[in-house]
Amino acid sequence: EKACYRLSWLNIWQFRWRNWRMDVLWGLLYLGIVSSLLPLCGIYESYVQEAYGRSAQAHVKWYADKLGYLLASIFASGHVSALLVPATLVGLYQFADEQISPKLRLLWGAGHGAAHVVAALTCLIFVEFAAEWSADVGLVSVDAGDNTTLATSMYEGYEANFAGVLDGLMSRVDDAAAAAAEAAADAGDAAPAARFFRLYLSRFLHLLSAAGLYAFGRFPLIRTIYEVFDLPSLIATKHASMCTTLCAGGSCMGTKDALLFAGIDRYTMVTYTASIAMYFIVIAIPCAGGIFGSWLALTLNAFKSQYNEGFSSLRIQHWKNVLKCHVKPNGDLEVYGLGLDRVPKAWVKDEEWGGSAAACSRRERERQEAELKGGGGEGKG
Repeated sequence: EKACYRLSWLNIWQFRWRNWRMDVLWGLLYLGIVSSLLPLCGIYESYVQEAYGRSAQAHVKWYADKLGYLLASIFASGHVSALLVPATLVGLYQFADEQISPKLRLLWGAGHGAAHVVAALTCLIFVEFAAEWSADVGLVSVDAGDNTTLATSMYEGYEANFAGVLDGLMSRVDDAAAAAAEAAADAGDAAPAARFFRLYLSRFLHLLSAAGLYAFGRFPLIRTIYEVFDLPSLIATKHASMCTTLCAGGSCMGTKDALLFAGIDRYTMVTYTASIAMYFIVIAIPCAGGIFGSWLALTLNAFKSQYNEGFSSLRIQHWKNVLKCHVKPNGDLEVYGLGLDRVPKAWVKDEEWGGSAAACSRRERERQEAELKGGGGEGKG
């Protein structure tokens, strides 16, 4: 029993990599909790004015003030966040073991949910702070327009060196499509298969040309690809562009004026959210896994509960036990406990025995052959 409790502490740092499939759930949950707060305009300026160069107490006070402000903003003007925060608190309260007393279960379960909410907001503060700080100190470049400097220069290089080649290729595809259509129209006496091939070849080439025109003409595919490779500058540029609009009314940090938000086009908002999410999720997932694993370890050792979740999450193949029950004719129940502290790990497959399809078919074939031989011997006798 002592060994089991000691093993449960492994959840603190091993829960996440032993249960990596939960990363998707944690990432989506944390992103949903903070989604209504994006972007945090003026977070870096607020830090410079209230905490920079001051005591540790001033930093803690600034951080606590921002947490409280963000929580109030969630319930005052949030949408998805306002639903997910209570859902997280209630869901993790329900997850807590019912063996714990009701008051302690409420405190421990809801406290677990609150820890995740605070962690999500902390990750948001860090990522948004880094975005504004990197632009302010010149670590990344911000265009006056709506494109990143690096992406723009790369796109200009593409237009100068390769755009003509692509345009020439699309022109040749158009000419080939027209030639194939003309050949199909003139092939009146040709075989049906030849006319069919020429007709659908012309249609395929027309479709290819239209797809190329849309991808490289109407839709800025090349420019978008270049922007993806320059995410920090893209984030900083989109952040600056959105905050210029949102801070027009005077108040900046946490501005959620519907009229000001209406001035931001949907493409900019979606692009910014998707870009910032790539960094946010990378930071949020380890935090969520660490909090959940620590909660399991503390629950097991302090309250002697959550046994199934705490030990199954470690996926340890050792310490396996089974109970074999036997009911006697007089009604008495005998229970035999069988357990192994360590199970074998260096298994070697025996091809002569096993549950594989080949082994089963081989045994069935041998059984039928034995029956045939036995039946033949009886007939001769």
